[in-house]
Amino acid sequence: MAENIRLNKVLRELNISIDRAIDFLESKSIEIEKRPTTKISLEIYELLSWQIVKIYDLTQVSTVAKD
Repeated sequence: MAENIRLNKVLRELNISIDRAIDFLESKSIEIEKRPTTKISLEIYELLSWQIVKIYDLTQVSTVAKD
C-alpha cells in the first residue's frame, strides 16, 4: 500500500500556494481535488518537490547573473 500525504502539509513544506500546485499538476495531466485535506501519493509529492527545486535553482542562477 502506498503512503499518502495531505496536500496541506506539502504546501507548507514547499512554501507554495494550492493554486500553484494544482496548476502544475494539471499541466502534467494529474487531477486532484482543490482542497488542502486532499491526500496525494508519494509520487505526486516527489514530482512537486522536484519542480520547486528546479525553480529555486533557476532563481538562484538568475540572481547571481544580475550581480
